[in-house]
Amino acid sequence: MDDASSDSEHEEGIILPNEVTLLKKILQDYPDDGQILKELVQNAEDAGARHVKFLFDETTYNNKDVNQGPTLYAYNDAVFSEEDWVGIRMFYDSIKKKDPTNC
Repeated sequence: MDDASSDSEHEEGIILPNEVTLLKKILQDYPDDGQILKELVQNAEDAGARHVKFLFDETTYNNKDVNQGPTLYAYNDAVFSEEDWVGIRMFYDSIKKKDPTNC
C-alpha cells in the first residue's frame, strides 16, 4: 500500500455525529418537566421578544427517507443578532460561558 492511500484512510481528528443526531441527544438530556419550554420563553425574553407562541403538531410523516414528527414549533418576535447566530450553532457549548457578566 502506498503512503497516499494510507494517509487518506487514516485521517486525523475527531469524527462528529451529524446535526440531527446531536440535536436528538441534546433533547434527550433535557428533563421531562417542561424545562425546555421554560428555557425557550427565557431566551425569548432575553432577546426582547414581546410575543412567544408554541404549536405542538402530533402528525407523523413517514416516507422512505425520513420519519418525522411529532414536532414542537416555537416562535417569538425578537430578531437574531450576529452573536445569536453563532450561539445557535454551538452544540454543548454556549456564548454565555464566555460572558464575564454571566454568573
